[in-house]
Amino acid sequence: MPRRSSRPLTHTLKKLSIKMLKEWDLLQVGCNNRKLFDNGIVIATTLASKRKICRIGQGKNALILRLEPRPLGSGLVWYFRDPASGALCTKLFFTEVLVASRKTVGALYWSQFQDKTYRKLLRMGTLIGAINGDPDSNIGPGRGSRKSKNVERLRQKVSEILSNKEHLEKILDKYPELGKIPQTAMAILRRELPKLPKEWDKFDRLQKMTRRSLYDFDDKL
Repeated sequence: MPRRSSRPLTHTLKKLSIKMLKEWDLLQVGCNNRKLFDNGIVIATTLASKRKICRIGQGKNALILRLEPRPLGSGLVWYFRDPASGALCTKLFFTEVLVASRKTVGALYWSQFQDKTYRKLLRMGTLIGAINGDPDSNIGPGRGSRKSKNVERLRQKVSEILSNKEHLEKILDKYPELGKIPQTAMAILRRELPKLPKEWDKFDRLQKMTRRSLYDFDDKL
């Protein structure tokens, strides 16, 4: 059963992320950027001065958030400075009394309320993306030792969820949208590994799509 907690869930809170700023073209280095939304909110970034900030304003009210760049290769990685703790973070969450990182706010991910099998399926989905890549996001397939390590981690996760097939069936019945994850995982393992345990073949649900890769799906994991 999902655990109960009085702590807020991330998907119920308003948030602002570095990814969102990038999508809105508000992280143009050396520029002052601005975006006006239909509800009258204006988000502006000042990146042309030494003190780099993000300003969220509506009418006479404004919230100032600090932005911190860090070098990575030939480019920059951006972070918020948590107004409460001072730590660097990539997402800020808005509560009635606080604007801060998830850790400072004390928010939980929805998946943290699910059992281990559910969380392992989500982890498998992440590994599948790292191995096969994501053409829609221009991310190529994994290569070399990192790919090998991810394939081994995926094999371990599949072995773990198959140790209790009845419970896995219940999870997939409850969340059918997760069914493609173990199916695609089996396809990858059959492609990458020379031999798999024979008992895995007995799980019919995993065999429906063993010859299809992540690229065959219309929607992304």
